[in-house]
Amino acid sequence: MRVVAISISRETSTFVFRNFNRAECDKQCGYKLVRPEEEDDDPFVWQSARVTSAASLIFPPAYIRAVGTFQDGELRENNPAGIARQVSHQIWPTKKRPALVVSIGTGIKDDKTSDQEAPHFRNIFRNGFARRALDAWLYLLDGEVKWKKLLNLLNNDEKPDHIRYNVSLKDLAGKIDNVGDIDSYCNLVILNPGSAKMAAEVTTVLLISSFYFELAEVSKSEEGWFSCRGTIRC
Repeated sequence: MRVVAISISRETSTFVFRNFNRAECDKQCGYKLVRPEEEDDDPFVWQSARVTSAASLIFPPAYIRAVGTFQDGELRENNPAGIARQVSHQIWPTKKRPALVVSIGTGIKDDKTSDQEAPHFRNIFRNGFARRALDAWLYLLDGEVKWKKLLNLLNNDEKPDHIRYNVSLKDLAGKIDNVGDIDSYCNLVILNPGSAKMAAEVTTVLLISSFYFELAEVSKSEEGWFSCRGTIRC
């Protein structure tokens, strides 16, 4: 079983499409788990992905049969890794942490300013309300920010199990609806240093996490050692 957390906003609320039966969240969790009443109405993965591409003002809202109409939740949950951890805990409450969290970005620009120092004088164009409002809006859309905040809340032994994959867009950062750049974006991912190694590592960890040990019998302790018998299942 896998947890698929998808940030979807409708009337400024966050919804998560689920493919599991167990787990309910209380009203204070900040999101709502969504699943049709009939199993035959469960949306396909591509339909859920279509919803996350329904960016406001660019693409029309996406309709999911027997559920409703949704838009991408970029303004509220641009990086749903934190929600994935919450949902994972609801499904397996006895587990202290998830085995692996993989976050996939949509690309970053190289020309981000790294100067965080306060200016010595006020520039009406660079430091005015309109500019600060725009900067704040762009900050909310940056999935890297939420990812870094999540990592800062983790213990050092948890961080290796949280992987973020993102690539530099170099000079290709353009309009989101420009389909002519799709092949170029694909090449960026393929040619990005470390892509193949990271993909292999993630695949291996995901495969390992699919197995579990089912205990059948525990023998008595012998000089401080315990022997047990069981079955490895997938």
